[in-house]
Amino acid sequence: MYRAVVAGLLSCLTPGMAFAGIMTYNDQASFAAAAPDAIRYVVSGPAADYSPSYTLGPATFTSQSAMVFDDGSFGSGVQYAEFFPSQVIITLARPAYAIGLTLGTFSGTDTLDVSLNAVPATTVSSAGPAPATFFLGFTDTDPITSLTLFDRATSRQIDVLDLTVANAAPGGGPVLLPEPASLMMLCFGTLATTTGRRRPVA
Repeated sequence: MYRAVVAGLLSCLTPGMAFAGIMTYNDQASFAAAAPDAIRYVVSGPAADYSPSYTLGPATFTSQSAMVFDDGSFGSGVQYAEFFPSQVIITLARPAYAIGLTLGTFSGTDTLDVSLNAVPATTVSSAGPAPATFFLGFTDTDPITSLTLFDRATSRQIDVLDLTVANAAPGGGPVLLPEPASLMMLCFGTLATTTGRRRPVA
């Protein structure tokens, strides 16, 4: 009986621990290989003030100030969305398993703290002389619904040139893990089945 109970607990807890994970990508080629079905959305539209939010594909970017520019700072004909000051929250209309961004910097090195689903994921620093662009991407076995970028320099803007999103895992549907409540119900069900006793028939 004791062995059966332990086996039941291990069988229902192990999947949740074994398959969860976030992968971070700093180059677009590696991200594209990990998320081959991802769709890229490039900042476009009238150069204007969209405050407090700008929509690009399935994502809404929210900040105190949200503006689109086409001043050629990152190359001829390249538009970008600028968010100020220092933080932008990206909310997805539907969950994704992969999200990538091409970001720009005007002021030398930027240090960004990044959160996925409001949970800290990584810290990244921009590279190259300003103005410069750099790529940041993630895949996750849990569905991604939001991403937050926070620049440690409080007076800095965050510039976004494009967004890449994949809603389904390669070759199939979304990769989902049970929610904690569902996992607990599975555990209790397993234990009840394992430890249940038959009532004698009268």
